[in-house]
Formats: sequence, structure tokens, C-alpha cells
Amino acid sequence: MHTPPSGSATTPTVGAVMAGDILPVTVGPLTVTGRHIVTVTATLSDAQKTVVRLVIPVVWDTARSGMTDLLSELRNLGNVGSNDFQIDGVPQFTDGRLEDILDLYRKDYYREPMEPIESYSGGTVQYLDYYTGAQYLEQTTGGTAIFYLEHASGTAVGTANYTVDYLRGKATFSADTGGSTLYWYGRAYDLNRAAAEVWRRKASYYAGQFDFSTDNHSIKRSATYKNCLDMAQFYESRAGQAETVTIYRSDVYADADDE
Repeated sequence: MHTPPSGSATTPTVGAVMAGDILPVTVGPLTVTGRHIVTVTATLSDAQKTVVRLVIPVVWDTARSGMTDLLSELRNLGNVGSNDFQIDGVPQFTDGRLEDILDLYRKDYYREPMEPIESYSGGTVQYLDYYTGAQYLEQTTGGTAIFYLEHASGTAVGTANYTVDYLRGKATFSADTGGSTLYWYGRAYDLNRAAAEVWRRKASYYAGQFDFSTDNHSIKRSATYKNCLDMAQFYESRAGQAETVTIYRSDVYADADDE
């Protein structure tokens, strides 16, 4: 019997007993996420019955296509694989769950001015690079979805005219823009805060472990818990982006000649 997380139970396809008393049972396709339970009842030659229950966790936990590089970087910072930590048979650091953590530390930008960078070619000033002032951006999925640039007039900049370094937050144009005013729309993420959250969750996984000694050996399992918290504090201390502001004093003259 196949009992899905929701809906009615069904009878799976049961094959003939194979060599080694192996009974093939076919279930699926499993389109509903959650815990699927397959119950197999075997009647023995003496009329006794044996019941086996197989729990199949189904997690269709995918992330947005523009998050691939950010998820890879977060896995590096958090030192986690997709199946490293499981609770009740369910992986805790799938792409979808890591994306949820990143979204906790996401900042959305709307029509933010970009900074053109002056460079030279053959003694002539040109403008090819523009900075957003943010890092770790979500990649566009095409057109004006997620990330795009805009002229001062409000029209979108053609994506064929530039390439984007999403981790550094820089757009590079193939031709000189003349330093024209450009704006950007997009999403930026604080990878360090997200990494700190991953390490805190890893610490909760190890919180129940304890130290013990036996046969002249001392096992310090609690050290793993402490190490996770230390890493969380390390990344928390690196979190946030530095910003600068200009402050004007109203109690002094702007022009020395007016004194």
C-alpha cells in the first residue's frame, strides 16, 4: 500500500519474488512533496505476517535559475552539501532551503544610479564600466526580469550592449557610453549574513552531542558545536556593506571670501 502525504492511498505495482527473496515494488511517479509511506505485508508459510514500512521523503526543492552562482558561493562559505544534514530523512540544505536563507538577507533595488568609471584608450577618455555599488546580485532570467539597466529617459538598455559581473556588481559595455546616466534594478544579497545563518543552523544540529571518555580516550563532540558558533560569529562580523555619505555643515561659510 502506498500512502502519500495527501490524497488517497493506492496499491503499487508488485513484481515476482526475485533471487535472494527480493520483492520489487514500483511506486511513482511521486509528484507530491513530503513523506510517502510504502507498506508491504508478507504472509509466511506458517501463516504468520510480517509488515515492513518504507518511508520515502520527496523534496522537490529547486531554486530560481539566477541563484546558481550565489548558492555555490554560499555552500563554500557554509561548508555544506545538499545531503549533509537530514532531519527525519529530509535534507536541510537543499538549493531551495538555501535560497530561503538568502532571501532573508536580500535587498531589492529600484532605479538606483550607477557610477560610471573613467578609463583611457589611446589617450582618449572613455566610459565602459559602471558599478552598482552592491555585490552578490541575482542574475537576470531574461529581458527586464530580476536585473536590468535603464536610461535616464526610462527606456531599458539593450542587454546585448553589456555584460554583467554579478558577484562584483559591475556592468561592462562593449562601446563607449560617454558617461551617460544609467540606473539599475535588481536584488543584492548579504552572503556573509546568510553564511552565518547556515553555521548557526549547523550548530543546532550538533547541539545534542556530548563529550565522553572511555578506554583512555576522550571524545570532545561538543567542540563541533562550538566551532559552528565560532564560524557564525566570524561571518556575522564580516556582514554588511560599507556606505559613505557626504555631510554639509550649515554653521560655516562655503566661500572663504565671504568671511
